[in-house]
Amino acid sequence: MMDFAVSVRRRAADLAAADEPLTDEDLGYIAAVGEQRAHQGVSADSHRRIFGLQSTLTVLEVHEVAEPGEVNDLLHMLGWLGTQGVQAWEAYTRGYLDAQQRLVPVVTRVQQLARMLLNGDQTAQDIAQSLDIPLSDYYAVTVLRIAGKLSPSHQIRDELIQVLLGKDRIAMTWDEPEELVALVPTSRTDPVHALIPAQERALKLARGLTEMTPQACAIGIATGRAGALAETLTLARQVSQAAPTQTAPRHVCTAADVFIELGTAE
Repeated sequence: MMDFAVSVRRRAADLAAADEPLTDEDLGYIAAVGEQRAHQGVSADSHRRIFGLQSTLTVLEVHEVAEPGEVNDLLHMLGWLGTQGVQAWEAYTRGYLDAQQRLVPVVTRVQQLARMLLNGDQTAQDIAQSLDIPLSDYYAVTVLRIAGKLSPSHQIRDELIQVLLGKDRIAMTWDEPEELVALVPTSRTDPVHALIPAQERALKLARGLTEMTPQACAIGIATGRAGALAETLTLARQVSQAAPTQTAPRHVCTAADVFIELGTAE
């Protein structure tokens, strides 16, 4: 990684001084490094952080070597980094995601996308595009709480998610044995009626799950803006804990449906 960082910064300095863009060969090299990171098992979050750190160090070096009278040269270099840095990031990410598509199962990547969205990760769009899952400005975060003591294994969970993805291609993750979390795209242009389509999709998801397992589930749902879904998940989880379990799901609970139970719990 150090060799890559040094070589890229040197190459950037040479090209910026000559006022020339990154070549196809440069971008190919950067993409190959991104692909190598995926082969090494680097997570999507670490992948983003590594490139971000590299960018920060490059800018700091530019400032450190610039003399007080070299304002024009400094601005020129920063301008070059602003445009060519985007090209480099896209190439690095393309290589990383291309390798992930070959190495990492779709179910794993879908769950990775769900976690990124729930954590407000701004780079979720790259993985979403590779999975052909459209992103939304708002989501109805849905928690399906599995009743009973029987906890499905990680393999069974992945197999169930694979089937559910065939019914509705949305981001979802099953990290806790008793809790499947799905992010259903929704709209807030009409707060009263916009949630209805999302509730219908969540209900179909719950029915699909209960048809494949012998266990009932409770369904809690809450809406929030993309980039700020952590609190939305907390509310949806609380609603699911207060909602009734259903063997054949017919109703999706919102906070309004269980506000008395929520108040009592507090």
